[in-house]
Amino acid sequence: MRARMLAVCLELFNEHSFSSVTIAQIALALGMNEGHLHYYFQTKQQIVLALFDDFERGAMAAASHGLDAPDRPGRYVDYLQNWFSLMCASGCTNVATADCAYLSSRASAIATGAR
Repeated sequence: MRARMLAVCLELFNEHSFSSVTIAQIALALGMNEGHLHYYFQTKQQIVLALFDDFERGAMAAASHGLDAPDRPGRYVDYLQNWFSLMCASGCTNVATADCAYLSSRASAIATGAR
């Protein structure tokens, strides 16, 4: 439930801006009443903090992926793939999801020597 709430909030904030979206609009988009939403998040600021926490966890995971095997040739490609996925999933880019998948596949192809 929490993940769905945050995904909807992120979409609304990216589309309309944080200051323009109300708790009532978030609740409506989620198909629930405001009281139910307040059970999970009392303020929009708490929602944003939860979004940042999730993003930070994803960024740390992307940055640390492959650090346990520094001599592995594909570790930078793994990092790029994880980073592109994180940016696209977080709505931090205007790049379309299909373009993110393409960039990720190109990074992999370059690493394996395919052009």
